[in-house]
Amino acid sequence: MKSIHPLQFRRRCRRLPAILKGLFSIFQKSIDFGQIKLYMQLTMERFLYDRSQSLGHLTNVVARSLNSRLAKRFTQAGIDLTAEQFGAMLLLWNEDGRNQQEIARGVAIEKSTVSRLIDGLEKHGLAVRTQDPADSRQKLIVLTDKGREIRDESVQIAHSLLNEAQSGITDAELFLCRDVLGRMLRNLK
Repeated sequence: MKSIHPLQFRRRCRRLPAILKGLFSIFQKSIDFGQIKLYMQLTMERFLYDRSQSLGHLTNVVARSLNSRLAKRFTQAGIDLTAEQFGAMLLLWNEDGRNQQEIARGVAIEKSTVSRLIDGLEKHGLAVRTQDPADSRQKLIVLTDKGREIRDESVQIAHSLLNEAQSGITDAELFLCRDVLGRMLRNLK
């Protein structure tokens, strides 16, 4: 890019108000100021934060509600599993013998948090850490027999809860919701 001399820059800046005034007079003839006023009112209303209309707030409340109800149903069924641990178990039921990093990515939590999550799975006898034969520095998380045994009932409980939560919502609405949330997630990455 070519640099500009400070004096040339000042001269060009002096002409800027006249240029803007000319542009404004051109646009003034083609702009519907009633629409601009309405747009500004709607924009200002957006800045008045209403939690009940906030997508972030609503998704957070739905997620917390699903997690707490899922944990409660697991407890009622005699399954010692939290909603967060269920996410890790789903990954292991699909592919046993994953490392902590894969689980952290799969359930979208920090590595330090996944360590505590796996501690809980070990405490309840659902999974164990074993040496990775390919890399002695890595540990693999492997399901125990008890961890495999709770799969069908746990998945059935989760499906039942999701069906309840999605009652009265069409497949098209669910598709649209997943699509929008997926795009938002990609935008935030």
